[in-house]
Amino acid sequence: MTIIIDLRCLTSGGRSGVEVYTENLLTHLLAIDQQNNYKIFTNSWRQSTYNFDKWLKYKNVSLHQFHWPNKLLNLSFKLLSWPKIDQWVGGADACFLPNLNFSAWSKSSRSILTVHDLSFEQDKRFFSVKRRLWHKLVGPKKLCQKVDRILAVSGNTKQDLVQKYQINSQKISIVYSGLKQAIIKSKSGYNRPFKNFILFLGTLEPRKNLAGLIFAFNLAKTSLLRDVKLVLAGKAGWRFQATSKAYLESPYKDDIILTGEVSEATKRRLLEAAKVLVYPSWYEGFGFPVLEAAAAGTAVIASSSSSFPEIAGDFALLVDPSNIMEISQAIKVVYGDEQLRQNMIEEGKLAVRRFSWQKTAKQTLDILNSSYENRY
Repeated sequence: MTIIIDLRCLTSGGRSGVEVYTENLLTHLLAIDQQNNYKIFTNSWRQSTYNFDKWLKYKNVSLHQFHWPNKLLNLSFKLLSWPKIDQWVGGADACFLPNLNFSAWSKSSRSILTVHDLSFEQDKRFFSVKRRLWHKLVGPKKLCQKVDRILAVSGNTKQDLVQKYQINSQKISIVYSGLKQAIIKSKSGYNRPFKNFILFLGTLEPRKNLAGLIFAFNLAKTSLLRDVKLVLAGKAGWRFQATSKAYLESPYKDDIILTGEVSEATKRRLLEAAKVLVYPSWYEGFGFPVLEAAAAGTAVIASSSSSFPEIAGDFALLVDPSNIMEISQAIKVVYGDEQLRQNMIEEGKLAVRRFSWQKTAKQTLDILNSSYENRY
């Protein structure tokens, strides 16, 4: 079987959960499958700086790189349903889209789509006008109805697909994203960037509820040690002003540190050194940071909404993201109770072992193969 993997999402230069998923899945998928042929499809008007060589070392992998203006290509996909990407790359039996995107393929080609979340359907206030327009033009509901199979990264995402888009549940398979198990280690204490701090890790945007976290930190601060800090690690996203306003108005702003975007190495050091990771996001399809924190040996406080009970319910303390007092109380309890933190850390290390990219790749390969075998 010949499979197209659409990797346009990797040429944008971002590093969201979609990019993490796509890169890790493909790395492990190609490592275990030497039977099928893979055609990497990508398009960017300018020369992409992304290095695909790590996958081209496999004899069953080829790169098909095009240089159309993306707006023109997307418009052609939308209005003309052309070009068919399987025909564009010389033919294929299946087309795998690791994320929602404009696309078109022949009726003879099977289609498999990964859906990470429907956050854009939950609360449109969390997205810019430009991003809302993009989703409207892509037509996620129609795309989900059109493809042959859907991979949902969590049961919560599958439930949303069934309820909001009326997708047949039999068409959807839950395939959890993985985690680099090499992250798991005891706290080393090396080169710690700060001491006695609470951590948030991710893009600083409204959906992450960071103003709420700052308000909760303000409430908790009076009951904590004087040197406790809140570290917000991540790049400033859309509508960062709300977070910035809460930060500037905090009576403890000298104890709130905004690091900006951090490297993978710094991220690991922060995860290991933090007393607790607090992730009060309103909605997540999966939530990589909470698993990464647990794997690094750090206690986790997370929202009781969306996928968190499913992904982190075994080890995290879950809180109502709309209840500032509840978040504050959770911070005080977890930060101040060493034994509780140790128990949460041990539970976390055990729980995250069920998430591996090898398992994700194996399940994905099984679905790709079965989609082709059951094509008639």
